[in-house]
Amino acid sequence: MNRLVPCSSLSSAQWNARSTARSFIWFDRGSSTTTRCRSANVSRSWRKTTGIGNGDWYRSLYDRPNILNVSVVYAYNSKWTFSANFNYSSGTPATFPDTRLDIQGLSIPFNSSGNRNTYRLPAYNRLDLSAIMKGHQGKKLKQEWVFGLYNAYARPNAYSIYFRQNKDNPSIKEAVRLSILGTVLPSVAWNFTF
Repeated sequence: MNRLVPCSSLSSAQWNARSTARSFIWFDRGSSTTTRCRSANVSRSWRKTTGIGNGDWYRSLYDRPNILNVSVVYAYNSKWTFSANFNYSSGTPATFPDTRLDIQGLSIPFNSSGNRNTYRLPAYNRLDLSAIMKGHQGKKLKQEWVFGLYNAYARPNAYSIYFRQNKDNPSIKEAVRLSILGTVLPSVAWNFTF
């Protein structure tokens, strides 16, 4: 089943600010032994606040024009089930300095244009894999083991980007990409109900 859901424009006035957002959401779902679920979201989100971004419209923190989620679950037999989940989204908007100020011997990054959120962090994507093995399924106790890999291809997605002085040459500034979890995270869980 395919569905296209238009979301109407939203506006609000908060703290002398205005917001607007527009989006379209599409999703479908499969059937039989393989179940798939895909969803895509195309949207924009803008804000306008007095005293920020020269009073012009700027991308809000939640402006992610493209989001895609794909999930596939395959029931191999009555004991084993395998699944894969893929997530992709555009990077969040960011404001970076374009110059620096030297104040009392300290070099301070500065955004001289006053524009807000004119840059974007790199796109985020991740693949998660899991296998479920059903254990003993008695009348009173039902159990299963879940083996998983979070971020299966170990992509170091950027949580934020910050700037610092180069350790060898303090007159050079360098951008540093901060990743909260930049490797594979394996997991094992034992689920039971009684």
